[in-house]
Amino acid sequence: MKPIAPFLNKLYELVSDAFTDDLVSWEKNGQSFIVHKPTEFSFVVLPHYFKHNNFSSFIRQLNQYGFHKLHPDEWIFGHEFFRWGQRDKLNNITRKKKKFIKNYNLNSNDKENYQKKIEAEVDLLKRYKHTLTKDILDVCRRQEKFLLNQKYLESIQKKLEIEVNHLKSFIFGYFSRVILSEREFEAQSNYFCNSKHISTIPHCKIKVFNSSVPRLNY
Repeated sequence: MKPIAPFLNKLYELVSDAFTDDLVSWEKNGQSFIVHKPTEFSFVVLPHYFKHNNFSSFIRQLNQYGFHKLHPDEWIFGHEFFRWGQRDKLNNITRKKKKFIKNYNLNSNDKENYQKKIEAEVDLLKRYKHTLTKDILDVCRRQEKFLLNQKYLESIQKKLEIEVNHLKSFIFGYFSRVILSEREFEAQSNYFCNSKHISTIPHCKIKVFNSSVPRLNY
């Protein structure tokens, strides 16, 4: 039995990995797979299986093994022998042999087909560039929104800190005035009781009723 190419084994594993289904997964029919987020796929999935994170190189490898892009606006790829649950058919997928054909040996039809192939690859790369640019802009917008939210939260935190400090100052000032008022009252009472005008009174006691200043026990 012909051995399966390492690229195909890795491709089957990464597509079948349920942990990364939000980035790449099988289509419902099991006959093709889709890359949902090319940017994240390039930086998260590709380095785990291959020695690069280049989505264009990944597409070129797919083309070399006969995979086709099945949708003009989505990254859906398929091959007649690449099926879900049929890993044993991977050995039927062969890599295209490179053909070195000199320009003067090409007839008009060959030249036209070759040109169409080049144009298709260029168009594919343009679509990838557009998708990548869109993803980068989306990341930048999310980052900007995050920074704005962070600044808003920081401003709220500063306002709360100022209000707490004002409250502390008010409480400290209030109790300071209360303590000072009581001490002044006691000093005046002691002075009145000890004055020479009422020194003959056996027991000098002053009672204050309906006082507006609360009495603190300390």
